[in-house]
Amino acid sequence: MATAALIYFDGDPAALVRWWSGPHVGAHRSQPVALELVEYMKGKIPADVHSELRHILVNGIPKRCNASASNENFEAFYQCGNHPSCALAPEKAYKALVKDAKQGFVTPFDKRAMPFVLNCHVTPQGVVDLDHPHKNPRPIFDSTFHPCPLCFAIIDWSSKDDEPPVMCVSAEIPWMIWLWNLRISYPH
Repeated sequence: MATAALIYFDGDPAALVRWWSGPHVGAHRSQPVALELVEYMKGKIPADVHSELRHILVNGIPKRCNASASNENFEAFYQCGNHPSCALAPEKAYKALVKDAKQGFVTPFDKRAMPFVLNCHVTPQGVVDLDHPHKNPRPIFDSTFHPCPLCFAIIDWSSKDDEPPVMCVSAEIPWMIWLWNLRISYPH
């Protein structure tokens, strides 16, 4: 059905995802409410953090995306195929993929439609936790993989230099201290 819908939208995955809706388009979020909250925080948070939050809510992320790739790049990834973990236990890999598709995390298509998909980039799929006794196998994709040194992977499309620094790392210790002090203040 996903392949039929993709053909209906002339091979445009973005149009298909927008029509399909779900978690991928953020329709559940209210941009005006989020912008109100960011404006309320003005002066209470550093000016650069405020500016970055506003930019993310208005324009999205990443700030800069260099996503041009050649047919040779596409062919190199296509010929390379998936990780060997998919071939080790194909029934487990298929079951994990179907589970993720039912939850809306992935949209599987028939492989024969790939040459007709606009701006298509192929990323190798893999499966982790195949033989783990307490975890179910789960599909992964390797966005850092390069079939040859001159190929572009998804990770090459943007740079950390263009994005704001991660602030939550420095927030963990103060939060833990606040939590510990709260326990002392309210032991019961």
